This record gives sequence, C-alpha cells and structure tokens, in this order.
Amino acid sequence: MASHRVLHFRIGTEHYCLSVLDIEQVVQVTDLRTVPNSPDFSAGVEEPEGIGESVEFLDPGVAFGIRGERETRQDGLVLGESYTENDRRLGWLVDEVLSVEIVERDDVDEEVKEDGVLGGVEFEDEDEPYAVWLDAGELFDLETEYVTD
Repeated sequence: MASHRVLHFRIGTEHYCLSVLDIEQVVQVTDLRTVPNSPDFSAGVEEPEGIGESVEFLDPGVAFGIRGERETRQDGLVLGESYTENDRRLGWLVDEVLSVEIVERDDVDEEVKEDGVLGGVEFEDEDEPYAVWLDAGELFDLETEYVTD
C-alpha cells in the first residue's frame, strides 16, 4: 500500500490537493503583472522571493468556474521545474494553504477520476474532510505561446 504526501488547499469554498512532489515552494503573491493576450486562467506574472525568476501564476478557480474577482491576497504554489512550459515557470493561485497530509493510495476515491483529477481524498481531522486530488500537469491547456516578460 503506497502512501503519498499532498498539500491541502482551498479555492473559494472548495477543497483540493496536489502531490507535494509537484510543488517547489509556497509563496505569498502580492504584485501580479497581467500578461497581454493571455488566456483567462493566467492570473499574471510575478518574481516571488526565493525563486529567482518570474513565475506565471495560473488560476485553477477560473478552470473550475468557482471564482469571481481575484482577491488581492493569494497564496501561490510554485510548481517544480518539470512543469515549465514554453520556457515559462508556472505556479497556481489558491485562496489558502491548509495543511500537508499523508494519503494512502487505497483510500483515494477514483469514481471522480477524470482529466486533471486523480480522485477524491477524505481527511480525518479536517472540518471539510473531502478534497479533490488534482493532476498538476493535466489541468490547463498550456499550448498557447505568448510573451510573459
């Protein structure tokens, strides 16, 4: 039985998680610059402290249709370098990082599995115990090339 460490976070009122192996760093996003001609799910570009390069932050809330206006305070998940696309360093905007949890693979609800979703996860000690486990490499269509610098 394999276990995985996941980062549990919130977007709007919904709960999600990503494998900690997909995430290089959690940062505070404070000064996003919008990118002309970018898709709706691109929130903008910022150079977070400790990263040393610009990161384009994508907004999963737009992909799920659960967020209206973006809030001024956001947590950012800087994805590992394997998620660089067209020489763009990528991250995700989330409303709140909640915890790191250990998930047993046998406990993953695969009935909700689809493109971009690995399954559902129940956390024992949380107020909102059910989260959707996302696949960082499959959620967004990143084929579009546009200038980010």
